[in-house]
Amino acid sequence: SISKAQNYSSPKENKNKNMKAKNKKANSSLNSFRKKNNKKTLILDLDETLVHSGFHPFERKSDFIFNINIDGKEHTIYALKRPYVEEFLSEISLYYEVIIFTASIPEYASPLIDLLDKNKITSKRLYRKNCLFDNGLYLKDLKSIGKNLKDMIIIDNNPISYILNQENGIPILTWYEDVKDKELINLIPLLKYLSLVDDVRPVINKIVDQRNNTINFAL
Repeated sequence: SISKAQNYSSPKENKNKNMKAKNKKANSSLNSFRKKNNKKTLILDLDETLVHSGFHPFERKSDFIFNINIDGKEHTIYALKRPYVEEFLSEISLYYEVIIFTASIPEYASPLIDLLDKNKITSKRLYRKNCLFDNGLYLKDLKSIGKNLKDMIIIDNNPISYILNQENGIPILTWYEDVKDKELINLIPLLKYLSLVDDVRPVINKIVDQRNNTINFAL
């Protein structure tokens, strides 16, 4: 009959339906896994990685303007957001617990993060006082965060800052004012992949040239 013909599914169609069902089930399982707080941890630098700021106005309109008090002195801060930073944070929070680790002082960094992270995506903030100071350098020791290093990634425009944990570090170009910059958005596919591996370090070691601070996305 016509009704039977309309309800008929070929073996190929059935196979496609089964595949879609399996994919849906797999995605559902993956989402459940992430919801159980089993996410890996992504540590992000602040200045010249997510934003650029200064004490004077920029040629273009600032994204944020706020005042801070340091040692009894009032300062006005002008800040620019790196292109796609909000989209990056929103997307990547589906796959990672996000921490901001900056070598800046909290009096400046904390109000800036408040403005940048209005949706409260980041779970923790670490500042200069949380860094190791060695030979004039502020180093970010990931061991101090207290999580398994195989599940941690740091993105920083200054590779020296994560020299203690190079196998966990992904470099990013220093950003000032380039409105065409796509560094953050370009990292999302790689970070999605790394969120699924057992240990991020062998993968990072394979794709990142730490001597030249470059990433080989083709591997």
